[in-house]
Amino acid sequence: MTFYKPLLFFCSLLLIGCLPDKKEVNSGAPTYRIEGNVSNFTEGTKFYLHNLATNANVDSATVKNNKFLMEGHIADPPSLFWLRATDGEDYVYTPLFIGNDNLTLIADKKDFAWNVKTSGSKIDASYRKSMDVTKELDIKRDSLIFGFHALSDGEKEEMREEFMETVGKIDSIIKLRTIKYVKETSDTYAGILQLGFHKDDIPKDSVKIIFDRYSNELKQSKFGRVVKVYLESKNIEKGDKFLDFVGLDQLDNKTSLSNLMEERKFLLINYTSAYCGYCIRATDELKEISNKYQNSLNIVDFSADPHKETWLKSVERDQNSWPSLWDGKGRYSESALRYNFSVTPTFLLISPDGKIVDRWVGYKEGKLKKDLERYF
Repeated sequence: MTFYKPLLFFCSLLLIGCLPDKKEVNSGAPTYRIEGNVSNFTEGTKFYLHNLATNANVDSATVKNNKFLMEGHIADPPSLFWLRATDGEDYVYTPLFIGNDNLTLIADKKDFAWNVKTSGSKIDASYRKSMDVTKELDIKRDSLIFGFHALSDGEKEEMREEFMETVGKIDSIIKLRTIKYVKETSDTYAGILQLGFHKDDIPKDSVKIIFDRYSNELKQSKFGRVVKVYLESKNIEKGDKFLDFVGLDQLDNKTSLSNLMEERKFLLINYTSAYCGYCIRATDELKEISNKYQNSLNIVDFSADPHKETWLKSVERDQNSWPSLWDGKGRYSESALRYNFSVTPTFLLISPDGKIVDRWVGYKEGKLKKDLERYF
């Protein structure tokens, strides 16, 4: 079953070392409890619970006597996570789609990612059933990616074209099977999650028919909002007038995007998140761009982080000279959805007359700097 492939895999490898973003749980708040029973892991192996929407490790636990325990609170349940660990040279993961549930996980190391057994969470059980639709393809895909990652740089370069073509074919079949699942599925969180992922791959009138089948609970969930905004409004594209939005800046002042527009200056929006490895890597290049084009370009960060303290810590860490805006709604804010900001980093260039003129998804060293040269 598809989720953020293939970019997420490589981002995840980069982010394994991130410190857990563990939050204190208020007394009386609903909590999750994940009890792991695992075999063939080295004593002391650390598992991380990684939120796929925020790129943050929200919890961690250490294996002791073949067991580990995680407990915490999910503020806007349910959420899709990767449970992952590195044991020596072995990297393992499995998706978990949970709310504030009690979940038991049973797995040998070889069972990761796709043959892990869980119980206790109806939402996760439904999601794991949906995974069965493409499981054999996902296993084959993972094998190819791990095998490619193990090659030397020279071997990777030699095999890259064939590798990308093979993975692309698998992804195409996975997409077709997932869309078929979305069209046929019953009223589940797994279904509406995948409908949000694949809304652009299905005719809009068909998306509406599928969406109308869901309960009000699912329609009003954060996953339902993704589809609802898509159905009710037009995404902002190249050539369109920019969409204004208001957020807090790092000085706690309410600031609109339009307030940052200056006469005869372009504006570059950097859609970013605190724990995104490629966002951190892009910072130095953005500082070079800011210095080089200070008379013709302004930069503003738009944070995808749902937690204010996480956002502010990243602002302090990066020490950028330009403003950062945060609206507290994370990746599910209407502004992010309208701009189709689904991956961090994403860069959007607005002309002095307020038109969207270019867009870049992801980060590759030097590419943004080179591409911007055509405008200055």
